[in-house]
Amino acid sequence: MRSLSEVWNQVLAGHGAIEADMSGVPGSGAVTATFTVESVGIAYSVGAGNNGEFLMPIMVFNGTAVSDDGTAFPMWVYISAVQGETATAG
Repeated sequence: MRSLSEVWNQVLAGHGAIEADMSGVPGSGAVTATFTVESVGIAYSVGAGNNGEFLMPIMVFNGTAVSDDGTAFPMWVYISAVQGETATAG
C-alpha cells in the first residue's frame, strides 16, 4: 500500500474520484471550492481480473468544501491505496 502522503499528492495532481452533496449550493455549472480534510480511512472496492473478483483497498478523504460564495457542503475523495494504481475502481 502507498503512504498517506503519496496518495494525497496523487489527489492534488487530479487523480481520484470526488463525491459531493451539492444540493444546498445555489446555481448550476462548475463550482470552485476549498476542501478541508476532516478524516481519512480505508475502504474496499470490488475489482475484477483474470482470476475473478478481488477486493481493492482505497483511501477515503472525508471533509467539508466551502464554495467561493461561502456555501459549505460535505465532500469525499476516493483513490486507490495500492502502489502503482492511480485509478479508483467503482
